[in-house]
Amino acid sequence: MSLKLSLLCLCVFSTYTALSLHLNHENTSNNDSNKNPQKLLIILVDGFRWDYATRASKGFSTIARNGVKAPYVTPIYPANSYPNWASIVTGRYAEHHGFLDNYVYDSAEKDFFLMGTNANSSHIHWWNQSLPIWTTAEKNNVSTAMYLWDGCQVPIDGITPNYCLKYHSVSDNMEVANNETRAHIKTILDNFSNNKHRLALLYHEYVDHIGHSWGPETINVTNAVIGIDQILQELYDEIKVRKLDNELNVVIVSDHGMVQVDGFKKIHISQFVDFNNDVEMLLGGGSGAQLNPKPGKEDKIFNALNKLEGIKVYKRDDIPDEFHFKHNKNVFPLLVTVDLGYDMAVPSSPGKVYPGGESGISPYPPTGGRHGYDRHVTDIRAIMYAFGPALKANFVSEPLDMVDHYNLFCHILGIVPSPNDGNESKIMKMLK
Repeated sequence: MSLKLSLLCLCVFSTYTALSLHLNHENTSNNDSNKNPQKLLIILVDGFRWDYATRASKGFSTIARNGVKAPYVTPIYPANSYPNWASIVTGRYAEHHGFLDNYVYDSAEKDFFLMGTNANSSHIHWWNQSLPIWTTAEKNNVSTAMYLWDGCQVPIDGITPNYCLKYHSVSDNMEVANNETRAHIKTILDNFSNNKHRLALLYHEYVDHIGHSWGPETINVTNAVIGIDQILQELYDEIKVRKLDNELNVVIVSDHGMVQVDGFKKIHISQFVDFNNDVEMLLGGGSGAQLNPKPGKEDKIFNALNKLEGIKVYKRDDIPDEFHFKHNKNVFPLLVTVDLGYDMAVPSSPGKVYPGGESGISPYPPTGGRHGYDRHVTDIRAIMYAFGPALKANFVSEPLDMVDHYNLFCHILGIVPSPNDGNESKIMKMLK
């Protein structure tokens, strides 16, 4: 055989081998979920501050001894619910997943995102900027069930989970709220036992609800903490009774902490900004807001707010990079953040201020609890506890960021993560 022909054969063989390896890798990646029997339950306890678990004595301590915990989790900016819910399930910051706050306006769609049970919260365009874990799971033949986790009702990439119980507002009665969570856990465990699902997501709102109403330093919140702690102990015990402990992993997270706002100093921005003539729209209040000035009024409003004690105002291009916020099409020209110890009161102006309030009064309670302040404030920190056969025992990780959870979910399920902003190396240290 000539040297030229030998080289040609070698080149063809090398190309074939490389292509085969690439295809085999793709097939392995796509089939990991079928080969990996691990199951996963994700529980989101809204508003559960990083140190709340010290008020309880059962579930959280049992899980910490037999699983992993983070000292704390730093929320993304802003430290509010929807932005951090989205980060938990996508591993992305707000500028990537698009949930810039609990209230968002899309000028192209002329549509408002206004949280919760509002019909507009189910419009597809809010949810399709990043793929959540349940969409990726279903694409990998991982059957998924979701309970009260908003977004499960929306077809993302044309896919919805196998089962979705849409979000509804939580009961004011602790026994009713906790028993609903218990009932959902029983159903989830039944379906895990019957191999109906491999992934389930459950949302528990009561701790956050009471935190807002009374404040984190009250007995009311302590009772709410003890309630979910008891539920988690029951869950841990029931998993062993059902002999699911060799296949079921449980990850408990929260979206943010809570600060007691009694006595915070009010800033009535309507005393410094002409809402009638200069403002197109304001979204937020209390701990922060986005503001859209009328044409030609941006500098006037910026200069007025920039002089005030207790707040910081940024033009869109000057928003700090560490916020991971400004590179999204729905960001307003001005961002206002509020320092801890202050409360930004917004005027009532239907069609202009969302959510709005009585004239000159913040829509947020003057007492009780609030979040949304600087995500590095200690009381804003969140939690992560986890246990199961994929995880180490009695292991304390380094502090996490909210975007880190997503990679943990994907590793447990054996599916290839979508592009994300998380730190995978932190997660790998938790796994056996």
